[in-house]
Amino acid sequence: MKRFDLTFRGDILPDHEPDQVRDGFAELFRIRDPLVLDELFSGDAFVLRSNLDRKAAADYFRRITDLGGSAELIASETPPANTATRPQGSFTRLPTADPAAFR
Repeated sequence: MKRFDLTFRGDILPDHEPDQVRDGFAELFRIRDPLVLDELFSGDAFVLRSNLDRKAAADYFRRITDLGGSAELIASETPPANTATRPQGSFTRLPTADPAAFR
């Protein structure tokens, strides 16, 4: 069965207020630390949840979209047998491509 990672780069959909989107994220992901929210909305890519089944991935994606955030679902590279979950409120920053690496 295909698994998904839910990623977010801090993008806000048109016609949505940034403060309301941030407040919605804080509630959805139970984030109490404003510095964590600042990081999530910094423009860097983060994995919010990993190794989700199709139903859970679609539910999170819809909820974020309803809040006004622009999330992305990508195929999970975590083996299906490894169902370990990260602690609540722990997000993984995705590495950025180093433009110098292509010179």
